[in-house]
Amino acid sequence: MLYLLKGSAQEVFTAFGQQSFILPSPKLEEEKNTFIKDISRSPFLGTEAQAQVLYSTWSSSAAFTYYAQGNIFGGILKCLFGSMPLLKEDEDIEYYQKQYAQLAFAYVDEHNRPCAFFCNFRKDQVHEWHIGLIRNTHLTPKEREICLLSSRELNLQEPMPVKRVPWLKNPLALFSHAPLIQKLIPLISDGNDINPDLLQLNLVLRYLNVTGSRLNLWNAINFNQFDIQNVLVPNPLLDLILETKLDRERLVTIEFLANINHIDSAIKVKLLSQDTLSSKLKLILFFVLYHAHRLDLFLRLVDEAQFIQLIPKYPQDAYQVGAFCFLYLHQVPQDIVESILADVDFRRLVNDYLSQNPTPDFLKGLNYLAQLPPSSGRTLCLFFLEHAPLTRDGYQEILQAAVDSPLMPEAFFYLLRNNLLKGGIKERVKWILSPHDHLWPTINIHFFKNQAINPIPGDQSPMAIGFLRSIMQVLILLKECDIDEKNKKHQLLEMGARGNFLRLLLLYLPQVPPLEKKLLINLVFDGLENSARSIEVNHLPVALHSSAQELLQKISLGHILLKSSAEEATYRWSVTTRDLRKWQCFNILIQKIEQTFTLVEHHLQQSAYQEQGQRWQQQKIIYQRNLHRIICHALESKDDRQSILEQAKWSLKSNQQQCTDFIEPSHSLILILLIKLANFIISVLTLTLANHIKKRCTGYGQFFTYSKTSEQLCLLTRAVEEEMEAYFSPF
Repeated sequence: MLYLLKGSAQEVFTAFGQQSFILPSPKLEEEKNTFIKDISRSPFLGTEAQAQVLYSTWSSSAAFTYYAQGNIFGGILKCLFGSMPLLKEDEDIEYYQKQYAQLAFAYVDEHNRPCAFFCNFRKDQVHEWHIGLIRNTHLTPKEREICLLSSRELNLQEPMPVKRVPWLKNPLALFSHAPLIQKLIPLISDGNDINPDLLQLNLVLRYLNVTGSRLNLWNAINFNQFDIQNVLVPNPLLDLILETKLDRERLVTIEFLANINHIDSAIKVKLLSQDTLSSKLKLILFFVLYHAHRLDLFLRLVDEAQFIQLIPKYPQDAYQVGAFCFLYLHQVPQDIVESILADVDFRRLVNDYLSQNPTPDFLKGLNYLAQLPPSSGRTLCLFFLEHAPLTRDGYQEILQAAVDSPLMPEAFFYLLRNNLLKGGIKERVKWILSPHDHLWPTINIHFFKNQAINPIPGDQSPMAIGFLRSIMQVLILLKECDIDEKNKKHQLLEMGARGNFLRLLLLYLPQVPPLEKKLLINLVFDGLENSARSIEVNHLPVALHSSAQELLQKISLGHILLKSSAEEATYRWSVTTRDLRKWQCFNILIQKIEQTFTLVEHHLQQSAYQEQGQRWQQQKIIYQRNLHRIICHALESKDDRQSILEQAKWSLKSNQQQCTDFIEPSHSLILILLIKLANFIISVLTLTLANHIKKRCTGYGQFFTYSKTSEQLCLLTRAVEEEMEAYFSPF
């Protein structure tokens, strides 16, 4: 007679004193996250359509409030029987663990209800076992139904009706409402002994693979075409597969299980024999050759002394064994063999060729690529080796492209997986070798999840390529420093002067550890967004104060250059120069230019100078850029000091005169004569002393001028000359 217990999960767990497993959880989000992890670790028996029903039902369920690990597939029922069910008093724990067996899985019944099956027993005493079924695993404890059947008396902590029933009136068949479960009932004999072959059911259990809202099963089973009894009969080969734990590997396919009785008897004998190769390695070798349709090689290789000596004794995966077989058969040198077996992508590719006849180009490419160190570029080459072997020059071009754009291979495979790369092999090679084609998609995929809205630069000039490369570099820098704000990343995509200056500042940051560099990066963004002078550095580590102050000075200078629409060469020079004295001279001169231009604009805002003000606005940017260019050229020139100064002075005066001539109005003849007469009189009265003093102070040789603007520009030229003379002075 057997012991039968039926009731809700709340009643059953309470009766066993295990109420803690059915209490509501206060952390609903945590339970949802646990479910998402557990669903892919839950064994399942059934079709792919039933698996989708299970996942959809659970995903829309409110049972997360009561979720506990093991709810999906019934493993939670083990808690009812203690940490070591069926353990005998004073029994050796190690011996017990070898004898204890357990099977649990999820299934869906005829009414599309998520259910679970649980069974445990002792291999050495098959008359001791528990079987449990759960119906509506997704519902609350009050609504969840449990049916327990046991060969021994149940140890209840709280009273609950337990019936004694004979096996012939087995209630499990009535409770399950699932044909697959009903086929398991005969595995318990009339004498109440459980059949250990029940464990072979592990070979047809599947694990749920969730992608978004969809779920699929690897090697899904059509039970209308596959008889589950194939794995429920005594079979030493199936026992060996379970013993070596190969049931979880993707080697034991339904095709194999359906044809297991047709395997050559000589092969079966060799698999079950005790010889030089371990049972697990022999099985892996067998399955690799079975799936490659090369079983003719099995009996030959398994007895070949050199093969046995060289084959990896503890393979990391089946690809390693398959790749080794291919390389051994084609007599590839051992050093190349080791290189290929060490790379998972390489050995997978070679394993796939086990069932094919490789071309000479394939073998040449194989030998060449195997001699290179692992890299993303080599992985890219492996794609072409597999689909259309190239020449050595072709591989070298691809390797160089991967060095120039290290994130490009990842983008290539992303586009490939999502069917976004058009054309054939030639078009794909062109995409890889053309920076204009691959740089923007690489940036977009890697840093913006393929959702950035910035357009691709329309031309293929070096400037456009350089623009994209600089964006790539700074985005990599942000990622290394764990900065992922969308706003900051989108600022780096700006194509104007501000974007150029921002990227330059970030690319030439001091070489400090990532955590400290992150502080400086945030300082750059804050400084460009606000006024650099308003930012304090006291909150930064003391070691960064000097670098931060220098950075803020460059940002302040950058604000001036941005306002003056300076050309990119000026930004680059202002950021990249490491000569502090040279940079300070440049900074002083740029600020003097800015101050003078402010005075000129203030003067020309008066209504009397409206025409001059309009002319000034047209000429200002040209004059400003010319001044920046003259200063940068002088500071960077390798000529002797005297020739640098003479050239700079001539250029400054020439540009000043051009600007003055453009903005000054055409004067009447009477005004010209009056100014000349006034200058003649003052020269006579002061014996030219007034003109001399005026020239020393302003650089302008006449005491009376046509306008104040020309005087201010003359003063600026003099100030720039004096500052440059001081910089180039040997003392």
